Amino acid sequence: MITTLLGRCESTNRIAVGTVSDEPILGKSRTIVRAQIGAVVIHSGLTLGSEVLALNLLDMGYSLANIVSQMTEGTITSHCHQFALIKANGMSQTSTSKTLGANAYELTGTNYAAISIGDGSADMVKAMVGSYIEGVSETRLEYRLATALAAAVGTAPIASRVSHSASLAVYGAAPYPEVDMRVDLSDDALDQIRIILHEQHLMDLYFAERRRNPKSTEFSDHFIARMKLERTKGSS
Repeated sequence: MITTLLGRCESTNRIAVGTVSDEPILGKSRTIVRAQIGAVVIHSGLTLGSEVLALNLLDMGYSLANIVSQMTEGTITSHCHQFALIKANGMSQTSTSKTLGANAYELTGTNYAAISIGDGSADMVKAMVGSYIEGVSETRLEYRLATALAAAVGTAPIASRVSHSASLAVYGAAPYPEVDMRVDLSDDALDQIRIILHEQHLMDLYFAERRRNPKSTEFSDHFIARMKLERTKGSS
């Protein structure tokens, strides 16, 4: 099983890509994102480097339909392919070869594109997209995608209801990613991603406080320990 969600935040225009798999390493998925241009994810079938071609065509202003047509013609693709594209404005498109049959599924809409290969792909994609749409009030796009990926895994067949590898990247206006993480060879890679996100959020709070009060801010380890304690009290 390999499942990917590409999403765009309606309020911040950030673009994110999240992938989860029951394979030990995310070797089959190829992802490329360019700030303020878009993102391309290839699960299967296209020759190496075709993701770069797709993104360059996006940058040149080609329509999504034209790009998909070029990507699926001639020798660049096999008879067994799946990929997804999303533009910086939220328009998206996917392509899945019919030869993959019921073992693959895709779903697109404004501000998202979802693709999956493996048993239960249809249910996983529907659950993932449903969670993503419901999470529109969550402005932290990385949390929104992580929650949606968890919904997909939770809907997978029992044999595939595990995440041995996962990745998450978020791009804003800068040419480099705001969030870029990947976990392989794990018993629960998606849970590790969410733990890292939580720790990162605590560090973000610390540096925000340090910017406001550079002279009076406590040491980072003390600040984070206090935040964890306050959150524990608040949840009890």
